[in-house]
Amino acid sequence: IGFCLNRCSVVPMSIGRVLFLFVCCVHLQYAHCSRSFKIENDEFMRDGKVFHIKSGCVHYSRIHPDYWEDRLSRLVSLGLNAIETYVPWNFHEATPGKHDFTGSRDLPKFLKTANKLGLVVLLRAGPYMCGEWDFGGLPWWLLKHPGLKIRTYDPFYIAAVNEWWNTLLPLVKPHLYENGGPIVMMQCENEYGSFGNVGSNPNDAKYLHHLISLARQHLGPNLVLYTTDGAAEHFLTHGTFNSSIIYTVVDFGPTNTQRTAANFALQAKWNPPGMRAKLCSEYYTGWLTHWGEAHDANTSSTALAQHLDDLLSLNASVSLYMGHGGTSFGFWAGANGGGKNYQPDITSYDYDSPVSENGGHGYGSDGKDKYVAVRDTFQKYETKPIPPEKPANPLKGYGKLDLLTGVSDILLNNDVLKDIAPGGAQTIKGATLENLFMANYNQSHGFMLVRCMGLGDGTYSFPKLADRVQMFVSGKYIGAQYRNPHQGTLEVKNAPSGAEYDFLFEAMGHINYGHSMIDPKGPIGGIMWNANQVKSSNCKVYSIPMHYADALKVKKTSMSRCPAEVGPRFFMGDMEITGTPADTYIYMSQWSKGMVWVNGWNLGRYWESKGPQHTLYVPAPVLKTGTNTVLVLELEQYQPSCVTLSVSAPIWD
Repeated sequence: IGFCLNRCSVVPMSIGRVLFLFVCCVHLQYAHCSRSFKIENDEFMRDGKVFHIKSGCVHYSRIHPDYWEDRLSRLVSLGLNAIETYVPWNFHEATPGKHDFTGSRDLPKFLKTANKLGLVVLLRAGPYMCGEWDFGGLPWWLLKHPGLKIRTYDPFYIAAVNEWWNTLLPLVKPHLYENGGPIVMMQCENEYGSFGNVGSNPNDAKYLHHLISLARQHLGPNLVLYTTDGAAEHFLTHGTFNSSIIYTVVDFGPTNTQRTAANFALQAKWNPPGMRAKLCSEYYTGWLTHWGEAHDANTSSTALAQHLDDLLSLNASVSLYMGHGGTSFGFWAGANGGGKNYQPDITSYDYDSPVSENGGHGYGSDGKDKYVAVRDTFQKYETKPIPPEKPANPLKGYGKLDLLTGVSDILLNNDVLKDIAPGGAQTIKGATLENLFMANYNQSHGFMLVRCMGLGDGTYSFPKLADRVQMFVSGKYIGAQYRNPHQGTLEVKNAPSGAEYDFLFEAMGHINYGHSMIDPKGPIGGIMWNANQVKSSNCKVYSIPMHYADALKVKKTSMSRCPAEVGPRFFMGDMEITGTPADTYIYMSQWSKGMVWVNGWNLGRYWESKGPQHTLYVPAPVLKTGTNTVLVLELEQYQPSCVTLSVSAPIWD
């Protein structure tokens, strides 16, 4: 009763009225007992008291759901009182109109877990998110629409957004802070000033206004809505409104006190008086990494802690990007760039964050413990000790894994195709192969095989390739081309009469940032043979989404040694575990490029010849005591003995 009376600021009254209020509070789980979060007098106010947000970004979609509580508890022990999380639209609506909030997509369960641990939530509801996530969280099926326009007030796009938010927002409403849940703020769009221009484009302004209106319609007048943009005048001019209808937030990386203060002064300029609470919503603890780059996400722990201290000394709030990065399992890693300047993201999203990919401590480029450095900095601004961290999860290497238990034929074999391309050979619209892309075959990711007859010797090239192609002539591997500035040609000599010409196209992640996001996959510019477009009349196409269930159907036989031929095929082996399973890593040393599944869980892509990532993280909840099935799709060159390793630590260049 005392809690309820205190929360409701009740003056002395009769016992009957006190009991009535108590029953109301219990019935509503304290949801309406003056439970409030707002911005007032340039401060965040939680239940009438000044509140400084100490948040970390964490993506539930990048963590095995059995580890949600583990990772969030480690963020609490880092000194955080909040988390910030994206809601990837495409993660929940893979098929138009069919929404999935089960298993690893159970957003309500994730929010309840945060609430259980005392964390408030800044929900980044999109509809666009970026986050180095495939297509920035937008669903692939938008790409089927001719003349698609995204992230603006376009009738087709807005209709899709409405349908999505009309599903999502009622789902999250019970989890608002005022309703007893953890959500105190919700972001509309993301870094819109890097894409649109609300200052000069009426449809862009109308789009952002529409999102704000839709959020208010579903979530009411009290929730703090915000935008996030880079800390520069032009980003804010293009991406937000200087108005009380939306709270403007900036993001920036660790920098000196003077620059940090200048960033917050700019933020204040874009908020009306009274709403000028200082918040950096993405304070970079590391950075992203692309295939083929140095492991440049590794940043100094000492510098991060010092600059974080500078920020906190300004009475500011912060959200670490990332608090815990996680893993872009499956096909979810995105890409940057555009055209031939294409940069696909690696599978690991460790980000050199304080809580590492496996839940351990991250270490900076200076060799110092980043978790400890950040926690010690937050502790300086606390009056009570930060809760101790739970023990680290065990890591174990299970040794050599023989992948000759089951080996398939080359994927081009018709017996294999019938399983991995269940739709069979499909016709091609148009006279050439131009604008032949996966979305038009109801495919979001994976591979597309184009099989042609009647071609011959000469030079083959692939204008507007998206993203990689391997060429075979009657099963013989000719070579590969990759979408990059140095894309060349493939030469065919002495091809046999009546040969089959196979072109296996691979999607490596839709672009997630910038003005090149409309990024369909396949031979977008056709296939050129001796400078002429290949005619579609001689070709057929196979859609290969590469689902695990399809891969399991493929016939595999035990072999005593590795196949001699080069080309895409499946390899299967067993990983034996005694006792309680522990986290581990699969090390694809001397393999080339492909994907790995363990017990059906898609660990993501590997690309050994590019690096810098050489291991794939396997969370313990994927494993079981006894025999565990490891399935590898290798696209090119096999390890000489067809073995791989389970190791106890990640390996980077």
